[in-house]
Amino acid sequence: MPIQENALNAALAEVLTTGDLTAAPEETHASTGAKRCDVQVRGRASPDYYTAIECKVGHTETQRRAAVKDAQRWLVQADCWGAVAVCYPPEMADSTPQSLVQRLQAINDLHMVQVDQTGPTSPWIVGGPDDLARLASDASASDTDAITKILGEAIVTASESIDEATGKELAGILQLPYEPRPNQTIDPRPARIACLLMANMALLQHRLRRERLVPGLESLLDIQQAAVSRQLALLENWKRIRKVDYAPVVDPALSVLRQLRAEHGTEQSVLRPLLTAVLQCAGQMRGLQLDHAGPLYHQLLETARYDGSFYTSTAAAVLLAELAMPPHWQDDWSDANRLTQLKVCDPACGTGTLLMAAARTIEARYLGEREDLEALHLGLVEDVLHGLDINRHAIHLAACMLTLSAPRIDYNRMNLFNMQHGVDANGDVRAGSLDILVNEASVLTIKQQRATSTGYTTETPDLTGRCDLVIMNPPFTRNDIRNRSLAPEHRRLVQRHEVDLAKRVNDPAHGAAIDQTSVRTFFTPIADLLIGNTGTLALVAPFTACVGAAGKAERDLLTDPARFELELVVTSHDNRRIFFSENTDIHESLIVARRPNVAEARPTTFVSLAENPPTANGARLLAEAIQSALAGDLTGLSDYGNLATRTLDELRGKPWNATCFYDQSLAEA
Repeated sequence: MPIQENALNAALAEVLTTGDLTAAPEETHASTGAKRCDVQVRGRASPDYYTAIECKVGHTETQRRAAVKDAQRWLVQADCWGAVAVCYPPEMADSTPQSLVQRLQAINDLHMVQVDQTGPTSPWIVGGPDDLARLASDASASDTDAITKILGEAIVTASESIDEATGKELAGILQLPYEPRPNQTIDPRPARIACLLMANMALLQHRLRRERLVPGLESLLDIQQAAVSRQLALLENWKRIRKVDYAPVVDPALSVLRQLRAEHGTEQSVLRPLLTAVLQCAGQMRGLQLDHAGPLYHQLLETARYDGSFYTSTAAAVLLAELAMPPHWQDDWSDANRLTQLKVCDPACGTGTLLMAAARTIEARYLGEREDLEALHLGLVEDVLHGLDINRHAIHLAACMLTLSAPRIDYNRMNLFNMQHGVDANGDVRAGSLDILVNEASVLTIKQQRATSTGYTTETPDLTGRCDLVIMNPPFTRNDIRNRSLAPEHRRLVQRHEVDLAKRVNDPAHGAAIDQTSVRTFFTPIADLLIGNTGTLALVAPFTACVGAAGKAERDLLTDPARFELELVVTSHDNRRIFFSENTDIHESLIVARRPNVAEARPTTFVSLAENPPTANGARLLAEAIQSALAGDLTGLSDYGNLATRTLDELRGKPWNATCFYDQSLAEA
């Protein structure tokens, strides 16, 4: 008599149950009659959340679709982190009950795939129970919103226990201002960022221990439950990690942890809630591809309105990266070595949100052998991604995000630069990435601080004219506000230096595009200098840059047929989300322009969105719909909005009126 599927599922749950995972098969609740999924998998450290596994017997396309459909049903459950569809080989139905566990332990032809609300997130893979356990652990690795929520609540709770004196000391360590708002007695921001750095460091410790990359590391669960000092235990573990590598991540976390005073509730009020939250998230961090620290950083720091460093939402980062690198962007997506020779730069990278989205897009486009994906990811982190930023603490967080996604990274090959901003010890005045504008040689001649295995070393980023993609969301504020964190006497010197930079640029079109009072306007000329002969520019811009009189020279730069072919402008008219950045209500557009490679410029496509997806998966679907629309198939785009085209003659020297209205008949009128 054939084995019933529920018997197979019970045996699979038994095989998947290990020291780190607990798996339970389907059962019916006696009181409600409700059933749970075929197998629930829970991590030891995060038992409140589960991955749903739905199984079918057989490898046909019909059985695969049925398994995917069943798995998707569970994603609406609040405590379901992710879902996996599994197909047993058909011969498993002929097993005897006594042999099921042994057969499943030895099997290597389970078909499996992660599932989200739109369907499979990748090609189906074939493997055994160990592969399924890893897939179940990774099932929600890209669910950054859930991770952000859990960590954010714990960070706020923990930071409230840090007293005013310690907060001021932390501000000095982190190079942050300590300026309570009018309705505050204590500035909470330094303490919050300190807790974020410690949480990320704890996540890294968990990952390094799991990957066995640093010998002798203790389990976070043991540290959290131990009666001895958590602070001393973490200090010892982090110093052990520091001896091996990871200085840009470990050093600031160690400085913060050493500054906390045991008598001020550090053990119970600060470290306990942080470790509890980290343990809830730790199982979901393996394989993380998107930035969870960016939204936390800007939410906790609360300075976006003051320094213009608005965080690019995860959804917008994915959308912009996918549009910048469509399938035809590379002739061959199967050559991992070739892909790791690309150069992708964000000259105002913040916590690395756009860089991580770019890496994820390249990996999603990759058509080579799946076993080479890990090497490709490591190559992207070490060789392809280049981030520049004036904020040292943002570079710390970018380094941590990249490390969590690739813990085997060689820091001496990572390309994160803390761009010098202010007046240095020699009296030299620096303006961060803006100094790229007066390059006389083929590289940026001004020395910068590069994150390496031993800390920060003085080097020059070799980028001018070499980037295949510049992807950015430049700070949107007045220069005097951006420089407010500097000492008054230094602030005046930097502002004069910035005015001088605008006057000294060699390219008249660059000089015309720069408004000396707005730092954002410096970045399009900077991108023009960085991009190579066949490169692409992708940026988030305020809507006013597309239509305002002050933006005419920048628009002229982007529609100069000798420099760029303006391919795409996407503007949100979704009154719930007219923006692509978080913590702002500024109306924004996404712009994609490429170096011209055809004799005659093609029309520019303007996409007007009535629906601006808030999630990464929604953004991927929108990107596919836009790319299909560019190829002539408008059916998918109708779910999101509409499009219009304009010739170069209709754009050059004029406002881009197609961005102004959702109803294109109004724009045409």
